[in-house]
Amino acid sequence: MESKCPNDPVRCVNCSDHFRRLRDSVKEVRATKRFLRDAPGFDERALLSCEHRHFKRLHRYEGTVGEGHLFRAIQKHVHILYAIEGGRLILLRAFRKYSDYSRYLQDKKAISRDLGQAASGKGIFNL
Repeated sequence: MESKCPNDPVRCVNCSDHFRRLRDSVKEVRATKRFLRDAPGFDERALLSCEHRHFKRLHRYEGTVGEGHLFRAIQKHVHILYAIEGGRLILLRAFRKYSDYSRYLQDKKAISRDLGQAASGKGIFNL
């Protein structure tokens, strides 16, 4: 599958194969209330356009929960966890401490709940 990465033909150093395959399916961007509180003013366009100059790490694949594919980006020492599920990019949480991020990533039940709320539109904001 050909990717429409703006950084091609020079491959994006931080772009994972999983994200490259799913990027074109994203039609909508949503954010949880918690994410908006944790990372006010975050520009989601930088994620989709692979502008890795704004990030230390971008599109690190973290696994799947249900139908959601989880990814992480690091921007100014903040770990941003987001998912792609059903044509939506869902900004889940932002963490300053890696230990908090790691603990949340292990809590599949909480992630599944947040993804379920995104599917129903409850507690979620369209960006």
